[in-house]
Amino acid sequence: MDIEVYEPISTLKVEKNLIYKSKYPFVDIHNHQFDMPIKDLSKLVNEMDSLNMAYMVNLSGFRGIYLDKSLQNINENYPDRFGLFINIDFEQIDDPDFGTNNQELIRNAVEDGVIGLNKFIKGLVNFTNTFIKKNWESSFWKMFIACLLYTSD
Repeated sequence: MDIEVYEPISTLKVEKNLIYKSKYPFVDIHNHQFDMPIKDLSKLVNEMDSLNMAYMVNLSGFRGIYLDKSLQNINENYPDRFGLFINIDFEQIDDPDFGTNNQELIRNAVEDGVIGLNKFIKGLVNFTNTFIKKNWESSFWKMFIACLLYTSD
């Protein structure tokens, strides 16, 4: 049976108590707003307010012009409501200049307002590779940004 079709019958018998808004303001630390560069943030902020969501972290900042436009939209409209993570490209991880190039990319992004680094890697990864060895302590920790590195099969 496919997981999308599976709908087990609950054995829990309680009265419904539907809650649509948090009693206390909260932070959504894992969100993906792929259209952030062009999104009308006022609509999203209205939805956030209806839930009592004080702050949203968008893990899909990417890099380059996409990152720049996302930061511009956030900073011009709701700088106190959104945080943005940069996503670096691990395709060139074996390139000898990979570490240096990405340190500069991350440093510039942090100066522009990025609050963290996010990278999802499909499959097994050797975290002792050149990038991690050369950059983990020297780059991320000195910049005091959040790092989210995770893998999956």
